[in-house]
Amino acid sequence: MLTQDQEDLRVSSNRVQFLESSLDPLQAFYDAALNEKEELRSEIEQWERDYESLEDKAAIEVSWDFLNTCHDTLMEASWEGFDLDTEITKIKETIEKTQQNQGFSSPAVDIPEGDEVTPSEATVQSPSTQVVPPATDDVILHPTSSDSAPH
Repeated sequence: MLTQDQEDLRVSSNRVQFLESSLDPLQAFYDAALNEKEELRSEIEQWERDYESLEDKAAIEVSWDFLNTCHDTLMEASWEGFDLDTEITKIKETIEKTQQNQGFSSPAVDIPEGDEVTPSEATVQSPSTQVVPPATDDVILHPTSSDSAPH
């Protein structure tokens, strides 16, 4: 029979063997987890770079759209015979005709071309007479007793 010390030594030896045999699979699992962590970190970094590239691309596309619009405008302006002053005059005439047809007055009509009105010179003209509503015989607004009876 084994003495108590020998039995304790045998139990301790078995535990050490068990721990040593468990160490290799645990170490392999730990290494695999570290590798997966690094792969995920690399993947996230790649996604961040891709996202930054997409943000830059969107900004560049917007810039290209703006530049293309400006280019198209400049190309139209560079047509042979294009005169900016003539085009502006045509636009002003169209505005005046539209305002005259609709009964609007243009605040710029009374100002000679080239003259500028400063804020201190600008005044609001009040009408010389009060606006009086026209007399109405509107049946809807002023019904008489015979007109208001149901039929």
